Amino acid sequence: MKILLCLGTLALAQSIAANDPLAEFQDVSSMNVTGSGNGYRYDDRNALLEAQERNAANVAWLRDSFRIARENAYKGVVIAVHAEMFWGESSNQAFRGPHGIVLREIRTASERYGGPVLLVHGDSHEFVVDRPFIESQGELELPRYANITRLEVFGAAEVRAVQVSVDTVTPWLFGFEPLYNE
Repeated sequence: MKILLCLGTLALAQSIAANDPLAEFQDVSSMNVTGSGNGYRYDDRNALLEAQERNAANVAWLRDSFRIARENAYKGVVIAVHAEMFWGESSNQAFRGPHGIVLREIRTASERYGGPVLLVHGDSHEFVVDRPFIESQGELELPRYANITRLEVFGAAEVRAVQVSVDTVTPWLFGFEPLYNE
């Protein structure tokens, strides 16, 4: 089985590639999707330029990673980042926010890829498993972007873990089990 693992820090990606504890992950690459509004500070021109450059690099990285996944017929793609990119009262607000260009690329690249995609993040650190990209096409059509699942992991206020399983027999590929140490 081949899965592309995309991590939010280069050090973590290099560590996994060097130690190879996840043999089923064929390629590991990295990008930088930061929390706290992606560093967008409209009163600081340099910070704004840095955030825009970071977004552009992340979009290029996503395009390349999903191209590799398609060309190599990978069973799934995992994207792990820090940022909680879904802010506001609706997903439409998130697409206009500081991570909007990255979210749009995840959505577009995932649709083009077609296989299961898991987006893992922390930042606001509430345990969530959902499909925030999904769009209904009516009763007679399958929904768009149903192949993208989001896992938001526990964090500082509630330090816990989530075990992620990979099962190639199931069409959804990924399973989740929150682990509690009571």
